[in-house]
Amino acid sequence: KMITIGSGATAALSLQWAVPIILGVTASFGTGQEFRSYPRRIELGNDMVMQLNELKLWWMSLSMYQKQLPHNKDKLVLSAEQIIVAEMHASFGSSMSASE
Repeated sequence: KMITIGSGATAALSLQWAVPIILGVTASFGTGQEFRSYPRRIELGNDMVMQLNELKLWWMSLSMYQKQLPHNKDKLVLSAEQIIVAEMHASFGSSMSASE
């Protein structure tokens, strides 16, 4: 917010040449901050894949009869949804709650 005010003030003071510089520096800081979050997001994604694979192995270990039981189907779907939603909340944090 302060960057927007600063770039607006710069433009108002007839220093239009400085506005792209301010915005460029701001964008590079944002990109650097996002880049630093990738190792954590990769780790969280790998954990999610492992949990989903464990869920898949559980499902594949069931007999054909057990796969037809509603409570097993519900467990499969609900568990997969919980794993995915938990990973999304961990990866994106508060930005997701604002968009919901």
